[in-house]
Amino acid sequence: VIKRAETLDERQLAYNTKILCLESDLRASEGCSLARDVLKEYGSPLPRKCQTLQAVGQLLDTKRMLVRYGDLDLLTLAASEDPVSDVVADLLSKLMLLNFSSPKPDSNLSLLGVLKALRMSLTHGKCQVTGFGFVLYGAILVKLGALKDALRYGRIGLKIAQRDGHHVARATF
Repeated sequence: VIKRAETLDERQLAYNTKILCLESDLRASEGCSLARDVLKEYGSPLPRKCQTLQAVGQLLDTKRMLVRYGDLDLLTLAASEDPVSDVVADLLSKLMLLNFSSPKPDSNLSLLGVLKALRMSLTHGKCQVTGFGFVLYGAILVKLGALKDALRYGRIGLKIAQRDGHHVARATF
């Protein structure tokens, strides 16, 4: 089915179906591997083994990007008009959820996925996982002890999710 898909939408639907089937068969690790392969195909690779130093570097890069934005700027991000970015963001969200349900989750992989999704929202515009990304970023900041910023970004993510009707972010927060 994937080989016969002619449009980006058809390919996305085929990949999503396969990834969800792997997850429902309790083969989350295989789903993660497939999601990584597809991300690489779309020009947004994630490493097979995520090193802590790499994750920290991406966290600092994301923090530097976010400093330029006030709450209103983040709440009023324009919608993405890049279909590939939307597909990549969707795959990143699936990869994060698969990783969490994997027998041996890679915490650095989830961190890199959240950070990449946020940076894509800042550079390409808001997509369906932007609210979820901000909520998860808030959760990451809680673990780092940055409670004020955690609350700020969690609330921003929740507001985006409520406004745009994305239930996953609302349930997470």
